[in-house]
Amino acid sequence: MLLSETYKKRLKELAGLSSLDEGMDPTSKSDALNKSSERFSFNADSMKQAIEQGREIGLNFQSNNKNYQMPTTKSRIIWPVAMGTDENGNLVVRGYHLAGQSEKVARQTGVRSAEAEDVWRLFKVSNIKAMWLTDNFFSQPLPGYKEKDSAMVTMVASYSPAKARAYQDSIQNQVEPSAEAGVDSEQNPETVA
Repeated sequence: MLLSETYKKRLKELAGLSSLDEGMDPTSKSDALNKSSERFSFNADSMKQAIEQGREIGLNFQSNNKNYQMPTTKSRIIWPVAMGTDENGNLVVRGYHLAGQSEKVARQTGVRSAEAEDVWRLFKVSNIKAMWLTDNFFSQPLPGYKEKDSAMVTMVASYSPAKARAYQDSIQNQVEPSAEAGVDSEQNPETVA
């Protein structure tokens, strides 16, 4: 069976074979942020699906807390792992912040567009201005992830690596290599090992 490099990369992503230690390379980050043209308003059902299916998402986020308000909306790429309500009744999302701007880092460094990578964050849903699916998946156990999030009084959705993997395997089995645009056995001599 002959597969393009794009298709092989996609299969690896679906299988969760990328490592946290690799970080987000500039091309992956750019690709994920470029999907922001497909953004939509926060939707709890979409977020719940993203959490349960191990889908990477992008957020346009603007803090409006009692201590400070961000002057602009900032874009972030996260792996969402839990959604629930906090002790004040706010709907919140716990996510592993892969890349993107951070008001916290900007305040610490004095650099307005400072970025954060590979950190855990809690996002108040009322501050999420838009979201989008990046077309990337994750299914590995995450360092520091706790299924019972102490910041949440009630849980709406939580990440399970096994369930995410099962979902991703099911859609991977549905994908036909010949359905991918640009796959041509004469033009692409690479084979799957």
